[in-house]
Amino acid sequence: MRCTSVTRQVLDESGRLTIPAKTRKWFGKEAFVTPSRDGQCLYLYSIEVWEILARRASELPATDDMATAVKLRVGAMTEELHVDAQGRVLLPEHLRRLVGIEREVVLAGAIDKITVWNPQRWEQAQKRIFEDPEIDQYMREKNIVL
Repeated sequence: MRCTSVTRQVLDESGRLTIPAKTRKWFGKEAFVTPSRDGQCLYLYSIEVWEILARRASELPATDDMATAVKLRVGAMTEELHVDAQGRVLLPEHLRRLVGIEREVVLAGAIDKITVWNPQRWEQAQKRIFEDPEIDQYMREKNIVL
């Protein structure tokens, strides 16, 4: 799965988002949405990627309190979405509210997922993502040089 580029979009009156045509093929009929760790945006995953994450979480030991917290964090805040024939998904209102999304959104590809942002939060995040020398250093250490 390769989700790339940045686009702007306006949700319809129901709060539906149209998955970009070039990445729609990766999603099929189902998608999963969950807030980012920092609560700044939503992550939209294909079922293929979501199943990998869910399997990793489910394999954590039931006797470990931290593992239980991880399972709750992953499970309780995630919603399964139906992708309709037009490639749209309904973003749940409680998740939109959590990350400050109203009608206008920015969709930013993050390789294995689509991130969905409030436009103002995206502008702030861009500065950090593209101007932070620590991120540049990390990329070099991981041999990801663009």
